[in-house]
Amino acid sequence: MSARFSTADVGTSRQFHYFRETICETVIQLGARRRHVGPFGAEIATHGFGPLRFIDVCCDPVTIERNPSHIAHESRGSFFVTLQIAGTGFVRQRGREARLEPGEFTVLDSTEPYVLHFDVPVRRLVVEVPRDEIQHRAGLANDLRGVSFDRHRPGAGLAFQVFSALHREAPGLPGNGQSRLAARALDLAVAAMMGSSGIPTEKAEDPRGMLCALRDYARANLSDPELTPAAAARANGISVRYLHQLFRGAGTSFGTWVREQRLEQCHDAIADPSQSGRSISDIAFTGGFNDAAHFSRTFAQRYGYPPSRLRARRSS
Repeated sequence: MSARFSTADVGTSRQFHYFRETICETVIQLGARRRHVGPFGAEIATHGFGPLRFIDVCCDPVTIERNPSHIAHESRGSFFVTLQIAGTGFVRQRGREARLEPGEFTVLDSTEPYVLHFDVPVRRLVVEVPRDEIQHRAGLANDLRGVSFDRHRPGAGLAFQVFSALHREAPGLPGNGQSRLAARALDLAVAAMMGSSGIPTEKAEDPRGMLCALRDYARANLSDPELTPAAAARANGISVRYLHQLFRGAGTSFGTWVREQRLEQCHDAIADPSQSGRSISDIAFTGGFNDAAHFSRTFAQRYGYPPSRLRARRSS
């Protein structure tokens, strides 16, 4: 879906307020401030392409900030590839400060605070990418956030051109196959970025820390019947093979561990007097099971009695 917003459509006294509110509604929860009062020129155009969203922003000098209170009100996690088309500015995240000239870009993580500052009118192309789509391509050891991809670095210019061309051509491309084409473009862009020097390398997660992260992700998504090893691995930036290796090292498998967590959650809900008004099937479906009969058999195998007996015993 495409949308376009312009401060030319509102009165002078409301232009900056309109800009600030539009960003929060169309892009992500942010704060914005400026040094001077008076008219404020800005135009924002958005359109999607597969899993990507393009936000083309032209605006007068401004400082944009995303702080912990903004982050707390949103659950989605995205990376914003911010391409500088015109004007210059600074970006700060993770204690890094990057100066952006036209033809350069940086990557920002929506789950962490950041600041963008522009002293002159600018145009930026922001590409919103689901967080895991970049993480699993770049790998955990390579931290792209807050890095200035200088146009003179090998690879950086190619990545800039890939995103720019996809934005330019996307409106005319057919709807079917968008996700596949976006994935191929991301493969090329991230590979080019990885070829650019100057990317900070961090120590990869230790096995125990990664296993804890995988378990936390799974617990938060137990209600999703589509919770799979591939989904968990992708969300945490690792391979499915490594995921299976970690759970095998803990003496279990991903599927077995998830099933055990779901059964415990359902057992507690069925035994809870405050949830006596809910049917066992509803509890099972909410717990991530998609077949009531299968749930009853699995439950009985695990606890030695069917869920109906537990409900009857708690009701007596």
